[in-house]
Amino acid sequence: MWLDVSGINSTSPLMNRGPAGQALRTDSANAMQRLQQSQAQRYLDSTMDFSPVASRLASRQRYLETPTWMSSNMSPSKPARQLTGQMLAQQTWNWLGEAFPGCSKSAATQTAALQQALREFSPGTQEHSKRVGELTLRFANDLGFEELENEKLEKGCEFKEAGMFGLQVEAWTPAERKAAAESMRKTGKFHDIGKLAVPDHILHKEGPLTPEEREVVEMHPLVGEAILAGIPGFEEILPAVRHHHERWDGTGYVDNLKGDQIPLSAQLISLSDVFDALTEDRPYRKAMSVQQACQEILRQRGRQFDPSLAESFVALQLAPIL
Repeated sequence: MWLDVSGINSTSPLMNRGPAGQALRTDSANAMQRLQQSQAQRYLDSTMDFSPVASRLASRQRYLETPTWMSSNMSPSKPARQLTGQMLAQQTWNWLGEAFPGCSKSAATQTAALQQALREFSPGTQEHSKRVGELTLRFANDLGFEELENEKLEKGCEFKEAGMFGLQVEAWTPAERKAAAESMRKTGKFHDIGKLAVPDHILHKEGPLTPEEREVVEMHPLVGEAILAGIPGFEEILPAVRHHHERWDGTGYVDNLKGDQIPLSAQLISLSDVFDALTEDRPYRKAMSVQQACQEILRQRGRQFDPSLAESFVALQLAPIL
């Protein structure tokens, strides 16, 4: 079974979904942190110029809604797909430049433009990405990114050969572990940014995708990698963005990586991505419960997911709330 996470518009927040959702409810300190982050984001947005709403929509449609945009550029060869991804990323920056004049003046304004575009044109994707970032951060912390507890440290060391940032967890300083964890949150927030290049009639389609439409959607990891590649500070998350739809058995996309060839960061994002998708409503099915989603993830051990990672992820979601 292929777990379909291609359509992600939803109004169902994760924090209302049973035990795992309750775990993400924050205390007042975390709420204050989120408020400060929100204020910081508003400041970044305020440093960007906005074209009129109608102009922002028109610029996006002008670049994305041409009927032949994919048929004229798509090819089954990997080099051609790579070039197509780069072209679509450039088109995305072209319409972002029209929608948010001056957004390319700094890494901060580039990041703000991407986040604002998601909020405006695909709020479901933006909310999903935020939740995936929080889920992945929580999972990364559970694997020992921030704590020095021996049991968790040993578990983290088991995965060191997967190449996570080319470092050994046991050698990290507290600051390095914190930075790694925050990198996972950042990856979650931007893992689907390539969907800015997917036309609305495909991205928001209520029914099953045609094979041609699925080809378009499956370009989004390549496009996302290319979009982020030019922003200073995003270099370390590019492998996870590119490979978050690879599968443990080698049948995923975009490079058909298999097993430990898949970057560990991409594997963590994949688990959080699928879990969030399964536990939100879709036009063609109701959201699964946390327990049902965990059962589905366990059924995909050895196929879609690393068996040990899948078990650790499920254990975290089903752990009693203390």
